[in-house]
Amino acid sequence: MRKLFLVAAGSALLATVYGCATTEQSLRAKGLAPQTQKELEDLFAKPVKLRFENNTGGKGTATYMPDGTGRVEWPGGSDTGRWQVKDGKICMTWTKLRDGKENCVTSYKTGPKEYTSFNPDGTLNATSTQID
Repeated sequence: MRKLFLVAAGSALLATVYGCATTEQSLRAKGLAPQTQKELEDLFAKPVKLRFENNTGGKGTATYMPDGTGRVEWPGGSDTGRWQVKDGKICMTWTKLRDGKENCVTSYKTGPKEYTSFNPDGTLNATSTQID
C-alpha cells in the first residue's frame, strides 16, 4: 500500500511540474500568438534592454541596438553579437555563446513588457522582461 502511495504521489508531483511548464501550446491555448515580423521590427527599432532567465536557469540582461548589434551579460560573463528579425523570428549570433551559431527564436508577448521565447525545436528558450 505504501509503495502505491509513493508512486501516486510521485506521479502527481510530475504532473504538477510538467503541467506548469510553459509551452507554445499553453500560450496558444490562452489565445496568444507569436509576435509578427512587423511587431518585432517595431519593437527593435529602438534600443531594447531585457532581463532574462533562460531554459537552464541562467539569468542576465541582453541589450539589442537598432543597428543589429547586441550585448548579453550574466553573472561572471558577457558576450557581444548580432541580431536580426527574419521570417517572424528573432535570430541571434553571439561571438562565444553556442559556438557562434545562429539561433532563431519565436517570441510571444505575454504581458505589457514580458516575453517568452522558444527554440526552433519548440523547447523554451527564455522568459524576459523589458527594462529601461
